[in-house]
Amino acid sequence: QRLTDEGAAAKRANEEKLRAMFEMSPLGMARTTQDGAFLEANAAFLGIVGYDLDELLALSYWDLTPVRFADDEACQLECLESVAWNSHVFVSR
Repeated sequence: QRLTDEGAAAKRANEEKLRAMFEMSPLGMARTTQDGAFLEANAAFLGIVGYDLDELLALSYWDLTPVRFADDEACQLECLESVAWNSHVFVSR
């Protein structure tokens, strides 16, 4: 039981650390589903795209992606699917 409790505590601490890194990062990051629906975004990403979170959640990644990048992005998604990712993170450039 003690090892289980320690493992759960370590997992919680790691999740809190990752959450803080996501929220406090100066780099814009958003998490989406494989089909491009936004799940969450940090403040830096919202500043880049100019939407608040509610507005962003009504859009998809494809609404923000210029058409000229669609083929490249589709290729990237195929690569992600080949390694069985359930979601991915986009970092602003």
